[in-house]
Amino acid sequence: MLNKCKKVIYVSHVHLSGKWRGDYYIDYLLSKGIAVEYWDLVTLLYKGIDELGAESKDDFLRIPRTYDEIETMLNFQENRGAIYIIHINYGHQYLKLYRLLSKYNCNMWFMAWGAYPSSSVSRWHKVLRKLSNPLQLIENVFNRINCIVHKKLNLVKPFDVVFGAGYSILKTFPDAVKVVPVNIADYDEYISI
Repeated sequence: MLNKCKKVIYVSHVHLSGKWRGDYYIDYLLSKGIAVEYWDLVTLLYKGIDELGAESKDDFLRIPRTYDEIETMLNFQENRGAIYIIHINYGHQYLKLYRLLSKYNCNMWFMAWGAYPSSSVSRWHKVLRKLSNPLQLIENVFNRINCIVHKKLNLVKPFDVVFGAGYSILKTFPDAVKVVPVNIADYDEYISI
């Protein structure tokens, strides 16, 4: 899949760190001559979060502070045809980002890591907690319907590729063009040690 790729752009809700460089094979891609950008969206997505940890000497780090900046970057000629590896779950608070990526028909790959199995007891606890706050429940239902409508109206395109760790996570992306089972990075690191 990557043999035809000239550029990979990571779109992330966390600051770039050494662990993320390793877990997402950034240095490996660079060593193979593939251009890389890392879009750190912490400041844009989470107002009030300081930029502690955002400082990096890497020339591939971008920190857009507005959606207009993201749209400008999407329009750069060198970013057309790139693979966009998304580290941000699809949800109502990120609809504007997903609509922009869809508008430019970006080749979106999603990393579905970090979903842990839950017991039926914790599910019932979640249901009871949601029922205890009817206004919050109505807002959550509205937001979920809004996300579904965006997909049904093709305002947000499905992921081109989803890499999922765990059988249960693989079932949660029925509209993805391709779903690929993978190990979580911690497992691969454990095996290598």
